[in-house]
Amino acid sequence: MPRRKNLRLSLELHQLRDDEVRRGWIRIHESVRGGVPAGELVHLQGPAGGVYRVVLGLPSGYLVGDRSANSEWVCMDEPTRNAIGLGSQSLGSKVTIEISQRQQPYRMLAWLLYSLDHPEIPLKVGTWFALVLGIVSVVLGLISVVLGALSLRY
Repeated sequence: MPRRKNLRLSLELHQLRDDEVRRGWIRIHESVRGGVPAGELVHLQGPAGGVYRVVLGLPSGYLVGDRSANSEWVCMDEPTRNAIGLGSQSLGSKVTIEISQRQQPYRMLAWLLYSLDHPEIPLKVGTWFALVLGIVSVVLGLISVVLGALSLRY
């Protein structure tokens, strides 16, 4: 799948705040995102794999514990760190990650893949359920067209 902006970033690893865990996003300051807007879906690549996440900024006053975030931080939750191979890295250490955006028309497929692998279980299950039902409905529709065409022929 073609990618657009590939950015290799070396940032200090930190945990997302408790109310942001398992939401499917990461936080990177806008000054180091290379023009990727907040709320954009990006492919996050680490040493052992990649996942899709929504990238958000680090607003002024954003606190992790008692520390205020700076532009050299990347904040992500434990499921994201484990998925990209950073689970064993201690918080506060320097890590290298790569973020990239998908080009159209692949962006819609990227959002589907993001939903299928989302850390929130209800969203993941709902997406799988919708995908399976969509495929079943297409198959039943094709069967009805074929049977309808056969009934007109005979």
